[in-house]
Amino acid sequence: MGKYNKNFTQQSSLMFNMFFYLKKILRTVICYFSFKKKCYFLDSFRGKHTKFYESYVISNTSVGDYTYISFDSRISLSEIGKFCSIGPYFRCGLGIHPLR
Repeated sequence: MGKYNKNFTQQSSLMFNMFFYLKKILRTVICYFSFKKKCYFLDSFRGKHTKFYESYVISNTSVGDYTYISFDSRISLSEIGKFCSIGPYFRCGLGIHPLR
């Protein structure tokens, strides 16, 4: 009986982690394909004196100090340095491609 309970606990923990990450991914995808002019800053770091213009989605990204990001930008899974200027309609980190 003890072995069954241990396996059940491990499976339920795995299911909870999968649900958590699935929820996080779905939230990001919904933000990307939303046609509303809203601003989302999800699970990201923002440096001091940064400027973001309307209709941006930034998720799982680190943005350095004194960085400017123009309107209608979608940035995910990225690192942007200090003193950068990002133009309008910028897309970054949206897909995965092979490295070899």
